Amino acid sequence: ELHYQPVGGMTPEQARRDLRIAELKHRLEVLATTDMALIVSPGQNEIQQMQKLGLEIAPHRKRMAESQPGLDEKFKDTDDPLRLVFVCAMWLTGFDAPSCSTIYIDKPMRNHTLMQTIARANRVFPGKHSGVIVDYANVFASLEKALAIYGAGKGGANPVKDKQQLVEQLRGAIVDATAFCASHGVMLDEIEALDAGSMERLSCIQDGMNALISP
Repeated sequence: ELHYQPVGGMTPEQARRDLRIAELKHRLEVLATTDMALIVSPGQNEIQQMQKLGLEIAPHRKRMAESQPGLDEKFKDTDDPLRLVFVCAMWLTGFDAPSCSTIYIDKPMRNHTLMQTIARANRVFPGKHSGVIVDYANVFASLEKALAIYGAGKGGANPVKDKQQLVEQLRGAIVDATAFCASHGVMLDEIEALDAGSMERLSCIQDGMNALISP
């Protein structure tokens, strides 16, 4: 987390701008240095099967077998650049990495497997107040059933927020963002009215970006 204190004759607006720039540079640096790995269980005739699909599994299998330290240890180490892993079944259950903050789900899951998967990102860790689940497979209905089975306990409150409540929060955030842009002379409704992909619209977007990051 970055903090910035105004110095000299710097205005609060300049301080916020410089802090934002520093944050974006830090994010880009993290992305540029992020290592990725494939984590899958071995299968019979997997090399031939993958080659038929135009894929090469051998380099990934070699890395999983020979990595020192192991990929699981590297992923748990917050100082290691291995920050993104693609998994199928391995690591979804019984794998404990408290620093894991986000899980992207792109296949159907239910019951205990779903709860175990969600739990991977729901561990307490310094600087992390909650985990994030990005659902590409529409497992929400299965999640409600799983919570009814495995989530009952003292209190009994459903931790899944009502979608309408989230929609209202999103609308409020859009109103706030629109007002903020307007205060800097960037009229979003006028930009949206322009033809998508037109040079005029692209020019207005660029001008708006410059207006928002300028002192």
